[in-house]
Amino acid sequence: MNVAEYQRILTILGYSLGRCDGQAGAKTKEAVKKFQKDNGLVADAIVGAKTTAKLKERGEAYIKNFKDSEFACKCGCKSNKQLLSSKMIAQNVRSHFGRPTTVNSGTRCAKHNKACGGVANSRHLLGKATDLVVANVSGTTLLAYTKGLVASGLARYTYRISPTGNAVHIDIP
Repeated sequence: MNVAEYQRILTILGYSLGRCDGQAGAKTKEAVKKFQKDNGLVADAIVGAKTTAKLKERGEAYIKNFKDSEFACKCGCKSNKQLLSSKMIAQNVRSHFGRPTTVNSGTRCAKHNKACGGVANSRHLLGKATDLVVANVSGTTLLAYTKGLVASGLARYTYRISPTGNAVHIDIP
């Protein structure tokens, strides 16, 4: 698990560390230590095997409204490389609006990515992108919220998939 991934997980779980920048600076180390202490681990700020396992456990528990299969490739190949923090961001959006949320696209295999017009270096291929729609929430409102996720460093990029649609793309570094 890289620094940016565990920063996103910690932030979504409520541990304040400032911007998720991929650097294990003082604020990140303090957040890791607090997480470790809160979870009965040695509070040494080192994200080793036990801390990584606990981050994954807590991250998976955070995702209450999605099945892992919702992030799998939609062509039927069942490829699913979706990163935990990407799924947690989808849950964050769902929890924020309190409305059913549909994952239109998570992980894509190369064949499906090409077939649906995805760019050759799509972050969907890496499990680092999600396209979603929130029931009864306009694309404009959803995009405004996801832009805040970008500003916080939780997400790298977001855009409305079509100018008049309600689907939004969110990807992570």
